[in-house]
Amino acid sequence: MVDWDRRTISLIRLIEEMADHPEVLSRRRYVGHYRGHLPAKFGRLHFDRPTRPGADRVDRRTIERHRQELLEAHRRLRLFVNKHVAHRARHPMRRLPPTPNSTDASMFWRGLARSSASS
Repeated sequence: MVDWDRRTISLIRLIEEMADHPEVLSRRRYVGHYRGHLPAKFGRLHFDRPTRPGADRVDRRTIERHRQELLEAHRRLRLFVNKHVAHRARHPMRRLPPTPNSTDASMFWRGLARSSASS
């Protein structure tokens, strides 16, 4: 998920490239992928999820918000792994992260899906 090594493909690098080049996430380009049995009206509706209706591109602030959420989820998950999985800490975390069903990473994905559906 979070790996800045140029040799890897990671979600954080993808999000940062999207923030650096928001013009690539244009309505015209996105809707252009809807052909054949998928009418363009569905493409327009789907593009409106992460943007405001009628926007030409995804807003850089939306991308940055998702980037920050991913980094925070990564920070908490890494702390848990380092203290409780990889090493048995002398002073373990006082409050453990939520159960595996609702880890920070899955909460991030749910939040991303929710904001895309409601935006």
